[in-house]
Amino acid sequence: ERFEILNEFIFRAREFRIQNLNRKCATQEDLLIKNVLEQRGGGLIPTGLLYIHLANQLDLAVYVLNDPAFHILKWVRGSKSSFIDLTQDGKILDEEELLRVMSTCGTAQLKTCDGASRRELITFKELLVAYLHDLKQAYRRDSELDLCHAVLSMILKIEPTNLKYIGE
Repeated sequence: ERFEILNEFIFRAREFRIQNLNRKCATQEDLLIKNVLEQRGGGLIPTGLLYIHLANQLDLAVYVLNDPAFHILKWVRGSKSSFIDLTQDGKILDEEELLRVMSTCGTAQLKTCDGASRRELITFKELLVAYLHDLKQAYRRDSELDLCHAVLSMILKIEPTNLKYIGE
């Protein structure tokens, strides 16, 4: 019932939508939380963060599947799990739909380049770093170098030993 109330509020009453599925070309407007709230939608990660926050306020155990499928969430209820697609207004996917979505976005292969196994779910810290990375890229594209530097500093506070960001 709480899940239905959440989806009713977000997708039908407030008409939120994920407006940009491509993280690589997300704009500042797609990513900034204020804009997402005002425009009732935006990029994958900030819209998903809003959904997860509201779900947690309703005591729903909702988690994000590992990259790149940030629009697929896992809802855990005891020993039962369901998968939610935010691009389909919070629809619970059946097994066939889940396999189709996972095969098209590449998440079905839970392996990294070096062959090591990846976790099924992404931690909030990893999701936050991915969000800040997307925001940094948007600022860099728009030549907002001061803001890009500020976001990079935030990432380094979260991951002080990440060589990729130290190099930048």
